[in-house]
Amino acid sequence: MDIGGIVKGLRAQKGYSMGKLSHRSGVANSAICRWESGESMPRVDLLQKVLNAMGYTLKIEKMEG
Repeated sequence: MDIGGIVKGLRAQKGYSMGKLSHRSGVANSAICRWESGESMPRVDLLQKVLNAMGYTLKIEKMEG
């Protein structure tokens, strides 16, 4: 699944509209819309803000090998 699809799925689970998520995260509604539609990819800092607003964190790990 793509990042926009993950954001959309988590947002739906929380019952948040794009507007509510935008307000809670401080990230523009239009940016969230573009991510969810696959038009663009989020910057890591903005993705973290959106995830934090929904009670999640972003963890990046180096793969073994």
